[in-house]
Amino acid sequence: MKAILHMNDTLDLLIPFIGTPFAIFENNICILSSEIENNYFLKYLKDNLYNETEKEQLTILKSNDYTSVTIHFDINHINYFLISIVSSKLSEDWTSKEWNIHYKKVEVLVSTLKDSTTYKIKKIDNIEGYKKQITFDKPLHPIATTLHLQHDYLDNYNLEQHIVNLLKENKPTAIRPLFKTIIRINDYPLSENNLSDKKYKLISLISLLTREAIKNNSPINLAYRLSNHLILKLDKVDNIKMFSGFLNYMFIEFSHLFNFESKRYPSNTVNLAIKYIQNHLYDSLSNSDIADYLFINSSYLSSLFKKTTGTSLRSYIITLKIKEAKHLLLSTDFSLSYISEILNFSSQSRFTKVFRVETGYTPKSFRALF
Repeated sequence: MKAILHMNDTLDLLIPFIGTPFAIFENNICILSSEIENNYFLKYLKDNLYNETEKEQLTILKSNDYTSVTIHFDINHINYFLISIVSSKLSEDWTSKEWNIHYKKVEVLVSTLKDSTTYKIKKIDNIEGYKKQITFDKPLHPIATTLHLQHDYLDNYNLEQHIVNLLKENKPTAIRPLFKTIIRINDYPLSENNLSDKKYKLISLISLLTREAIKNNSPINLAYRLSNHLILKLDKVDNIKMFSGFLNYMFIEFSHLFNFESKRYPSNTVNLAIKYIQNHLYDSLSNSDIADYLFINSSYLSSLFKKTTGTSLRSYIITLKIKEAKHLLLSTDFSLSYISEILNFSSQSRFTKVFRVETGYTPKSFRALF
């Protein structure tokens, strides 16, 4: 956990230094991102780039829309995966020198995150009325100075964990007395604009609570859906007085998410299959994949699922995928081809056909009407 705290601290200062969108994953879970706000795109990047990347070595991968610079690295025996994205337009404009500078920036970022060196701080109040002085055991690096003087991350971490515990206990109203503290969380300014500064810090909190909800076994797709919904809602907050209402709504929604329970069936095998489907909606999801995960025969699982739920396993998967597609059509500007691709339909025409059978509309008509 110290590594994560150090990472968050340092990235506040290094994000402007990198200058391009990037994300960091810890054991396949995105823990930090800059300028990549869409969680579905993050998952798409990770799924497609993770296995192509070597450990402790920069890997450059080009596509029609962007060029990625990726690397695996370890901190305290924990694996991290970093993705830096350079748009195709910028890629075309950069010279070889500019590319080399970008590679060096990524190397510096990784090296800085690995360096967890800290320095002791001693504050002295001059009893004779002189200005307060601060002395150090040895000269401080500018980054370390900023971190130690302007942050109290231990307090922030304890506050975050207290909030998570209250959400797990389904006590969102108990968080209300903390609203003023939450709005002031982290003294280091992320923007010169006071309203924007608070929004950026709340987005970080939303991301943290989303990851905690997933760790608490909330369905991944519902967690990311709530995250995107809250960030869009936060964008409409245009004055400080609106924060209290937003926080109240946010914590009620997260409390529901932390305590979410899908319909329970008498068969634990069926319940486990449903949970697996919910958490892998963006995978291809064949009956045999689920059966292999549960260490049972595929035919037996299909028969048990139909008998228990009244719906075939394949139909259940399709229904959930179409529900997710409906959400994406209404809440994002993703193209139909992209939605069909990330939900692992064999083709856009197949996606359109299935969508029409399930809803009575084509995806294009559904988006236009609703």
